[in-house]
Amino acid sequence: MMLAGSGRTVAGVILAGAANDGELAGCSDEPYEALVRLAGKPMVQYVVDAVRESCRVDSALVVGFPEFRDHLSLDGVDLAPAGQSFIDSITVGLEMNSEADYLLFVTSDVPLISAHVIDEFIDMCLQVDGEFFVPIVQRETSEAQFPGIERTYARLRDGSFTLGNCFFGSRPAIERTLPRLRVLYEARKNPVRIAASVGIGFLIRLVTGTCTVEYAERVLRRITGTTGRAVICSQAEIALDVDDAEQLRGVEDLVLRETME
Repeated sequence: MMLAGSGRTVAGVILAGAANDGELAGCSDEPYEALVRLAGKPMVQYVVDAVRESCRVDSALVVGFPEFRDHLSLDGVDLAPAGQSFIDSITVGLEMNSEADYLLFVTSDVPLISAHVIDEFIDMCLQVDGEFFVPIVQRETSEAQFPGIERTYARLRDGSFTLGNCFFGSRPAIERTLPRLRVLYEARKNPVRIAASVGIGFLIRLVTGTCTVEYAERVLRRITGTTGRAVICSQAEIALDVDDAEQLRGVEDLVLRETME
């Protein structure tokens, strides 16, 4: 289904190329994080189902590995080989959806995300002026929905926020953004290069809690070369990624409880 009345198409891309060599390795012998099982299903399957069922997304693509076909239900979903890096996988998603007007990229580790959450986020993006959008969730929202599950928050003047695990944008905007994102990605373990990229003023504001959402958006625009916007979401599922054993147990309990109700 195209975006209502617009004739514009949206492609959903699920980034599932991470090896299971981090904190989840102690929970599962699966070679890839996406295949770590949660309540009896590979974690990425929840994300695939949400993207596939979205009313705003016209096509779905998993950027992962050939053996995913042996573990996942991919009816109506394409599969492409992951790149050598996170940025390379985004590039694969762009190349495989050359006709799409907009693209939604979502990571494979947000199993509580739903079609409703995705649709609401896309609708919010299209209601504001911008080309490139990232979701943020207020601490109060996250803790009210998921008490007891630890998250990392940035303290801003407007409140404390956590970053969502997806982004949405027009094709031209994402294409312009990729080279800049690649520079940031390659500098991720070098604090000096990161500071040079985002600006020392921004880092000082973050540390002191004096940064605002509006200022962060200005930095996002400068970094990406697009009209970037931070969209405050009311559904914390969009930011609840599973990074470690404690989060895996907490999210699994939520899934099992929801199944029993």
